[in-house]
Amino acid sequence: MKEKFRHKNRSFLREISKAFALVVGFFFYISLSDIFLPLPPMIGLLFIFYIKTSRQAQWIMSVAIMLCLILFEISYSEYIGILPIIFIAVNYLVIKRFQTLFAEKILFVLIYIFLIYLIYYSVLYIFGTLKITSFMEFLFDFGSYVLYEFCLGIIYEKIKHKI
Repeated sequence: MKEKFRHKNRSFLREISKAFALVVGFFFYISLSDIFLPLPPMIGLLFIFYIKTSRQAQWIMSVAIMLCLILFEISYSEYIGILPIIFIAVNYLVIKRFQTLFAEKILFVLIYIFLIYLIYYSVLYIFGTLKITSFMEFLFDFGSYVLYEFCLGIIYEKIKHKI
């Protein structure tokens, strides 16, 4: 009985330490993206992590991902709570419905990263906080963010499934 309790306690502490490392690492990444402007916001990769944690009912990591999203919104002086709502809505309305259709194929990774960025930029546009200097610059940023995070998502999926 004591051994079972110790194992649960260790896994709980391991989960908290992973969540803490994620939040701290994301905070440093946000700080670097303020210095190096071309770095993408990593919303797509966080969404891939969120899908995995929600599927496995890892509530500590889900809360840590939501905290990362709130840190992102605070860092860029945006409305707080938009990204967590988008993550939850897209996960339950799109991902869970079409997951059996696509499984975890490359096309599906591209679709949900594209969807997250499209919905996020649309909401920012509706609220009037999207700062666009030119439409071509917006398309370049949008495309490069989706492409960059698509590549990272594929790498993550390949590592997760041990190639």
